[in-house]
Amino acid sequence: MQIFNQRMCLQGFAFCLLLTLTACSDNQAPSSNATPIAIVSLSNRADLVSGGDALLEIQGVGSLEKLTVELNGEDITSLFGESLDGRILGLVEGLQVGENLITARAGNLSAALTLTNHPRGGPVFSGPQIQPWICTTPVAHTGDADTPFTSASGLSGNATDEQCNITSEVKHYYRTTEQCGRNPQNPRQFTPCFKPYDLLAERPNDLAVASNQQGESIPYIVRVERGTINRGIYDIAVLDDPGSTWGPFQQSSTWNGALVHLFGGSTGTPRRQYAPNSQWSNDEALSRGFMVSVSSLTDQALNSNKVVAAETLMMLKEHITENYGEISHTIGSGCSGGSIMQLVIAGTYPGVLDGIQPACTYPDSVTTGMEVTDCVLLDNYFGTDGFAHLTQGLSDSAIDDKKAAIAGHLDAKACVAWSRSFGHANIPGNFTRRGREMNNCYLPKNWVFDATSNPEGIRCSQTDHEIALWGNEPGENYGRRIADNDGILYGLKSLQAGSITTEEFVALNENIGGNDTDLGLVATRMKASAESVGIAYRMGVVTDARQWAKVPIIDLRGNDNSGIHMNWRAFAVRDRLDRKLGGHENQVVWRFGPTLWPPAESNLLVESLMTMDEWVRAIKADTTDATLEEKVIRNKPASAHDFCYIGDNYSEKITDQAACDADPILAYYGSPRQVAGGPLAESVLKCALKPLVPAEFGVEFDEGQWSRLEAVFPDGVCNWSVPGVGVQPAVPWLDYSAGPGGRPLPPAPVSRSS
Repeated sequence: MQIFNQRMCLQGFAFCLLLTLTACSDNQAPSSNATPIAIVSLSNRADLVSGGDALLEIQGVGSLEKLTVELNGEDITSLFGESLDGRILGLVEGLQVGENLITARAGNLSAALTLTNHPRGGPVFSGPQIQPWICTTPVAHTGDADTPFTSASGLSGNATDEQCNITSEVKHYYRTTEQCGRNPQNPRQFTPCFKPYDLLAERPNDLAVASNQQGESIPYIVRVERGTINRGIYDIAVLDDPGSTWGPFQQSSTWNGALVHLFGGSTGTPRRQYAPNSQWSNDEALSRGFMVSVSSLTDQALNSNKVVAAETLMMLKEHITENYGEISHTIGSGCSGGSIMQLVIAGTYPGVLDGIQPACTYPDSVTTGMEVTDCVLLDNYFGTDGFAHLTQGLSDSAIDDKKAAIAGHLDAKACVAWSRSFGHANIPGNFTRRGREMNNCYLPKNWVFDATSNPEGIRCSQTDHEIALWGNEPGENYGRRIADNDGILYGLKSLQAGSITTEEFVALNENIGGNDTDLGLVATRMKASAESVGIAYRMGVVTDARQWAKVPIIDLRGNDNSGIHMNWRAFAVRDRLDRKLGGHENQVVWRFGPTLWPPAESNLLVESLMTMDEWVRAIKADTTDATLEEKVIRNKPASAHDFCYIGDNYSEKITDQAACDADPILAYYGSPRQVAGGPLAESVLKCALKPLVPAEFGVEFDEGQWSRLEAVFPDGVCNWSVPGVGVQPAVPWLDYSAGPGGRPLPPAPVSRSS
C-alpha cells in the first residue's frame, strides 16, 4: 500500500494513474477533450490527516487564474500558489476534527475530496488511548506512592490539554571541531559533539563545516524542532542556513529530501509522556544532508505499542511534509528494541518506512518474550534444591555447561542476563531490573494492581498496555494472554546429545512451570487460547515475512552471546524470510565482533546508510509495472551483500559465510525452544501437539521416568513439523478505531471530478 510518498504520484507512478482514472469514472467531464481536475493530499492519505492541516495539490489546472478552492464552503483559494516546479499547491489549515469537504473549480470543471482530520494528540487508527497518561512538565517533579512523578519535557511550556500538547520550540546547535564523543580511556566520560548555537552572537571558532546539496561548504549548523504529536515528544533535526525559510513551497539547499528516523531500544509500558531517549545528533546522517527525527513513542523503552509507534511516525512525517517539504523516502535505524520497532512497523504498516537498518536484532517483541520467559523459568528452576541435588558433586563449570546446553546458548550467562533484566517479580506487570522491583506503568505504587492489596488496580502487562489492540481475555478484566509453553520438551536436544541425563530431563520438565496473570511464577505450565494467538498472527505482532518483502533490510549484526543480544536473532529473521518467500534477497547481514555496536573504524554506520539510500532511491525511480517486492530485489546495489569482519580487521570483507560461521566470535547459537526442537525462525507461539512416543526420543527411560513424563504431558508434546496453532498471514494497515482485533483500512479516498 504505497500511500505516503505522494511525490511518487507526481513522477508518474501507476498509483497516480489509478487516482486519475478513478476520479474520471465517477462523473464524466462535460467535454471529452477536457482534462479532469484532481485534488491530491500530499502530506498523508486524505482519511488519515491530523493536526488540522493538509498539504494539497490541484492537478489538471494550468494556472491559478480561474481556480476557486473551498473548505467546507469557505473560499480558501488564496492559500494556493504555484510551486517552483510548476505545481499548484496549498497548505490548508483550520480543518475541523472529522470530515472536511474540499472543492476545486476551474471553468466548467470541478473536483471534490473529503479529508478526515484527527487531533494532533491522536489517535488516528490505533484505537482508544490508554489512561491514565501523565504529561511532562518543564522541570521534573517527584512523586510518591499516591502521586505520580513528572519528567522534564525539554520545553519551556506546560501541556495545554489532556493530550499533553505543548507548544513546539526551535533551537539551533552546531557541530564542534573539538574532540568529542566517548572517551576511549574512560567510557563513562562523554563530550557532546553538538553545542547550542546563538543566532545573534558571532560564530564560534570551533564551528565545523558540512556540505550542502550543491557540494558547497557551509557552516555545520543544525535546526532542531521539539514538539508534541500523539501525546509523545518528538525532535526534528536538519542542516540549516540560519535565516532561510522552511516550508512545503521551498526547495532547501541543505536537506536532501530523505528522512532518517531513529528508534530507541529496551522495552517498557509506561503510561506517561517523556522526552525522547533517542538522540537527534546523528552525524552520519546530518552531515550528509539527511533530516533526522526521533520520538518518545518510537523509543520502545517509552512505548512498546508498535501500532501507536507506526501511527506516530506517520503523523510526524505528515508534520514534516507540511512544515519542511515533501519527503522523498524514509529510512529507519535502531538497535535492540529499535530493531523490533522497525521490523514490526515494516511488517504491519508497510510504506511508513522505505528501508530499515536493524541492529542488535530481534524480529518482534512477542516471540522475543518467549525466550525471556523461558530464561526466567529456567533461572528459577536452576536455583531450586531439586536441581542442586541432581548436580551435586559437579564443578561449577560442569553445572554451567548443563545450563547452557538446556538453554541453547554459548554459556550460562545469557539466561541470567535475561532474568536479571526483565525477570518476574511475582507481581504481574512488575519486573525485577538489576535487583530492583519496578512496575511497568511507571505509575504510583498504590495505583497499580496487586493481587492482595489492590486487586482493582491498573495492570501493567504488555497486552494491557495494548488493550485497544487485543481487548480483554474473554470473561476477564485483563488483556489477552498469549504466553504458552504447553507441550514443550525443554532440554530435548541436550538430552539426545548426552549433555544431560534422563533424570535431569524429566525433573526439568516436571518443575519448569510457568507464570500466572495474578500470582506470578507458578508450578503449572502456561496455555494460551487458539483465538488469542491467532489474533497475534493476524495483527502482525508475530512478524510476517511476506510484508518484509516490501522493504530492503541491512542488518548490522554485532555480538553479545553472553548477554541478551544474541546474534542468532538476525538469522531468525532470515529463516522467516526463507520459509515464507523461498529466499532472503531483500535482507543482507553485515557481521562483526566482538562488540555489539559497530566501532567507528569499521565505517559500517556510514556505509549502511549510504547503501540503503542508494537502494531505496533506485526502488523509487523504478517506474515499471513490477510489484514492490520485485523492485526491492532487482534494484539491490552491488554493495548490498552478506559479509563479515573477523577480529578487528575492517579492511577485508569476508563473503564466505562458512568462514564467518567458523569464527568463534561470530558463531551463533540458539534458544531454549530450539533445543526443544523448535525452528530457528522462533515464530511459533503455541505448538500443535502430538502423542508422547518413546521411540522418538532416542534414549531409554525407566518405567517411573516415563510415567512422570506422561503426567507432565497428558495432551501430548510439540509437533514442530506442522504450523503452530493459529498461524495465519498478517493483515497490514489495520484500524483499531472500531475495536480490538482491527479492521483493514479501506482504499485511500480519491477526489471526485465533474
